[in-house]
Amino acid sequence: MNINKALLVALVLSIGLAGYLAYKGFNSYTVQIPDANVVEASVEQLTDNELLERVTTALDKASLSGQELSQLFIWCEQAHEKELLSNEQLFRYAKLKIDNSQQPMEMMAGIRVLKELEETDSNNVEVLEILGSMSVQSGQLEKAKKRYQKLLSLQPENDQYRKILEDICRQMGDSDCF
Repeated sequence: MNINKALLVALVLSIGLAGYLAYKGFNSYTVQIPDANVVEASVEQLTDNELLERVTTALDKASLSGQELSQLFIWCEQAHEKELLSNEQLFRYAKLKIDNSQQPMEMMAGIRVLKELEETDSNNVEVLEILGSMSVQSGQLEKAKKRYQKLLSLQPENDQYRKILEDICRQMGDSDCF
């Protein structure tokens, strides 16, 4: 689709949305989006200890609202850049990012963190399990096969890993999986 068609589609959709809102009796539709400069400036003013304390406190909460989660992601990204987070905190951040992302590109940030963790500890069962499952879901069967072979080598008694690996090999037409 060229740019003119894309703009036309966007215009038609926005006119349709405006008509629908007017029909339903909405006089205005306002979405508050925090100013990225203000949010980033507030993060920049935190000391490393304050930043780490906020990340730790937020990660320890049982549940987070959408706004709290967004703020946590900002803090985690900042703390990650400064290499302040433990592997456990990185794992929890990555898992939250993957589980709560609506857009594929947002989810990729969590996957990148998991891949970093996999590079630093190739025997991390939780990381391998999530990355293996995501590899299966995305059709990257060769990667999934390697991860589940690794998982099975770490936990040879785990029948679930064995069954998943058998399924992967069947899909690949590979008779020598183990």
